[in-house]
Amino acid sequence: FNIALLFSGFAYGQEKSGEEILNQVAEKTRSYEAIKIIFKYSMDNDEQEIHESYKGEIISKGDKYHLKVAGQEIINNGEKVWTYIPDAQEVQLNKVTENNTRFNPTSLIANYKEKYNTQFMKNITEKNREMAVIELVPKKNNDDTFKKAHLIIDKVRDEIYKLKVFGEMGNVFTYTVEKLIPNISIPKNTFQFNKEDHPEVDVID
Repeated sequence: FNIALLFSGFAYGQEKSGEEILNQVAEKTRSYEAIKIIFKYSMDNDEQEIHESYKGEIISKGDKYHLKVAGQEIINNGEKVWTYIPDAQEVQLNKVTENNTRFNPTSLIANYKEKYNTQFMKNITEKNREMAVIELVPKKNNDDTFKKAHLIIDKVRDEIYKLKVFGEMGNVFTYTVEKLIPNISIPKNTFQFNKEDHPEVDVID
C-alpha cells in the first residue's frame, strides 16, 4: 500500500510547499510506535475498461509491514518479503526491493526526500475536508517502476488521506484511508510468515 499514513493540525495561512507539508506528515508519522490502517484499494484502466476495488488493511512499524488485500497477504520484515496466496496454497519468498516497500506508509513518508522529487499541485475539498495534492516523481536513481504518484493530504489532521499511483500501460492504483489506528499493540510474529502454521503451503523462493 507502501500503501501509503498519517498525521496534528496547524494553520495553513500562507501556502506551504509540498516538502513542508510532507515534513509535517513525517513528523507525525514518526511519533507513532505502530499503526493499523483500514483502506479501500482500487485499480482502474479506462482504456481497457478495467475497474476493480477491494478492502484491505495494513499493520506497519518502521520498515516492516503486514498487508492484507485482494485475497493475498504480503509480509515484510525489512529483509524478506512473503507473498501468501491462500487460494493457491503457496507463498513466494523474495528479498526486499523498492517496489515492495512502496506499500508501507511509514517507509514512504520517512524516505520521500531521497526517493522522490515533490511538488505542491493544488488544494481540493473532498468529504468536506480541505486537502492538499502533492505529486511525487521517482528520482532517476530510484528503482520504482511507476511514473508518478499523487498524495492527497488532509491539511488539518496532517494525515495522508489517499495515495494514487500512476503506473505503466494506463493503470492507476488508488489507496484511500478509511480508518487509522495509531500506537497499536502488535502480536508476536506479525512480520514473519510461519511455515509451521501452514504445513500444506508450498514455499517458492
